[in-house]
Amino acid sequence: MLIPDPCWPIYLPQLQIAGAIGVRYPLDPDNDWLPDLGRLEEQVTPRTRMLLINTPGNPTGAVFPRPIIAGLLDFAHRHDLYLLSDECYDQLIFEGEHLSPACLLSRQEFEDGRFIGIYTFSKTYAMTGWRIGYVVAGTQLLKTIVDVLNANLTNISTPIQRAAQAALTGPQECVATMRESYRRRRDLVLEQLKASGRYSYIPHGAFYTLINVAGRNGESSGGRQFALDLIRVSNVTVTPGQGFGMISDEYVRISLAASEHDLRLGVQAICQLADR
Repeated sequence: MLIPDPCWPIYLPQLQIAGAIGVRYPLDPDNDWLPDLGRLEEQVTPRTRMLLINTPGNPTGAVFPRPIIAGLLDFAHRHDLYLLSDECYDQLIFEGEHLSPACLLSRQEFEDGRFIGIYTFSKTYAMTGWRIGYVVAGTQLLKTIVDVLNANLTNISTPIQRAAQAALTGPQECVATMRESYRRRRDLVLEQLKASGRYSYIPHGAFYTLINVAGRNGESSGGRQFALDLIRVSNVTVTPGQGFGMISDEYVRISLAASEHDLRLGVQAICQLADR
């Protein structure tokens, strides 16, 4: 499976359990963390079976534009690959639009093709602890997925299913309110990073930001050591970038799910330590 670098790290052990191998394709930090289709062509082999994409992205917050989505869909079709689209943050978009690859398929192409979309209630409806999500795929492919799932778990409890139903059918204003809160916090963080000379890109979705913590001359001990030093010096926790991939080794990830006060203090501490 072709997987992005950086990416949500749990992809890798899931592949190992399935007996598959993950081959990373780079996202470009100098181009809003978007994939390079040319680099993808270099990494596909006769053994490649699936392409995984994640937009809006974790840890980057990148939102793939329509031409990139169309290019990835064409790439998967030409190489006869399943396209696994992780769209867990599909409702958390600050600018532009979220476009699922499925929207570019006709009904027949969707049924005949190899698209699998993954969604969750955890992000849009803040139902992280409920552990419920859903899959979108063609009829026959979905039957195969259900057959596999039936051998791995029995069911999701009735209260959780009722909660998910209430989230889908209830008022949706709360989603817009939460999205606007994340956008406001993102803008606050970007403003601080610009003032500190550490601004590098705009995350257009999800609720994460990667911050480059390399020294002014480019020297770096890596995000992991920086995260440990930050806890010791400032009592602030971040996620080291190397947990998501090699390309993000000199970065740390922060979450916009913190309060504006905490984000202001946390980003200040990050920039001060990085400058040292």
